[in-house]
Amino acid sequence: MAGLAISFVPTNSKKVLVFAQAQATNATSADGSGMQIYHGTGTAPNNGDAVTGTADGNFARYDSVSGTEVGMITCVAYISNLTLGTTYWFDLAQNAINGGTSSLTSLNYIITEIF
Repeated sequence: MAGLAISFVPTNSKKVLVFAQAQATNATSADGSGMQIYHGTGTAPNNGDAVTGTADGNFARYDSVSGTEVGMITCVAYISNLTLGTTYWFDLAQNAINGGTSSLTSLNYIITEIF
């Protein structure tokens, strides 16, 4: 997990739309990085923790040709079963596709209630 610990409390709708975008790099040549949105309740995961929570939306990836490439990854998730007034954490699970070390930078994360 990335350890973002983004906190959100739905107050008007049980439905949210989540957007996450980041620059991805992997130090290993000809490899890539991937990420997926997760949410849960209770204590948010820390950076480096095992994947936990509920997976949302798509798993997105960026495949690089060299270890110096930087690419954009975007994930979108529609979640329709939240409980009003409950605090949820949101995070990203990230991983290297075949090996190496995946890094995410310049993160944009948007959560909005929809009706």
